[in-house]
Amino acid sequence: MDVDTYNMHKLSVLAALKSHGNIHLITTPKGKEYLGDLPYTSIELFEENINNDYWRIWAISKLYAYKQIIKKNEPFLHIDYDVFLFKKLPQEILKGETIFQNKEGEHCIRGSYDYDNFVKKCKYKPLFDEKVMFAYNAGVFGGNDMNILKFCVDNIFDLIFHKDNETFFKTDSLDITWAYSVLTEQMYLAMCLEHLDVKPTLLFPNDDFDKISKELGYTHLMGKKSKKQIGQQILKKIEKLSNVSIAI
Repeated sequence: MDVDTYNMHKLSVLAALKSHGNIHLITTPKGKEYLGDLPYTSIELFEENINNDYWRIWAISKLYAYKQIIKKNEPFLHIDYDVFLFKKLPQEILKGETIFQNKEGEHCIRGSYDYDNFVKKCKYKPLFDEKVMFAYNAGVFGGNDMNILKFCVDNIFDLIFHKDNETFFKTDSLDITWAYSVLTEQMYLAMCLEHLDVKPTLLFPNDDFDKISKELGYTHLMGKKSKKQIGQQILKKIEKLSNVSIAI
């Protein structure tokens, strides 16, 4: 793990501790070795071995984490390591049945999601709905209705590991490398929710990202995390938050 990635994890932990009081990590033994010195409220290991044959889905470990968290049958909010919660999220968000960052529209689906290749090459997709030309960004993922969340995660696992999709997910079937993750974790997730007729709670219900980000104290670096100046800003934020203590 490089220094910048480690520092992003560190800032994510410190910010969540200050704003929400606790943050828990589910990881591999190697992940615990790298991140075990950070002040997580708790650290636990994956109950299942992550199938490395599906490395093209870089979000595969997140999906295993979702599955493990849902078993606890307690409300939760999973955040990406490049998500920083500098303020406590409002109760009207935290009380949502399902909670996601924002809705991504057809322009993303047609482009970044490599949608047409997915439709042609993925053989087994029982909840596929061609009318759902949108996705839900999973910078945050969670909520209070475990039945809904379990339905979504179970069906995403069914999509990925079905025998008819083995070739699709284990070979270079798509032209856009990150599409494997966003298709499964975000677009197919939207199809699962649409199947249940569930409208999720969104941190960003409209496109005014700058204004809402400031109001929520919410930052998701996404594609900006590789920029050199971002690393310097992260270090400054870490320095300000380093005196955070954990409530026991």
